[in-house]
Amino acid sequence: MKKLILLLLFIQIFSCGLSTQELQVEVKGSIIETLKENPEYDGFEVKDFTLIHKGGNEYIGLLDVIEPNAFAEAWNLLLDENVLSEKGTKATYDVDVIYDGQTFTWKIKD
Repeated sequence: MKKLILLLLFIQIFSCGLSTQELQVEVKGSIIETLKENPEYDGFEVKDFTLIHKGGNEYIGLLDVIEPNAFAEAWNLLLDENVLSEKGTKATYDVDVIYDGQTFTWKIKD
């Protein structure tokens, strides 16, 4: 009986899911992979991602990115020379995350 109780306790301790920091790493990786796979976000660079537990299974994240300067790229291409700096611009987006202890979903808010 003691072995069964210890086994159940062990299972409960190790099946509680990811910590907020571990979830932060997983969500950031998922966001980066999704952006890489979508040609619409070509040139976007994820600089930082921070995740905060709101309560229950809800989290809010802050995603810092460098967005490409599409205007400068187009202008330089049109003139066939580097007249304008193509250095990207910084932007921060809120990210809603839901984590049920096993799987997560995320959505970047506009």
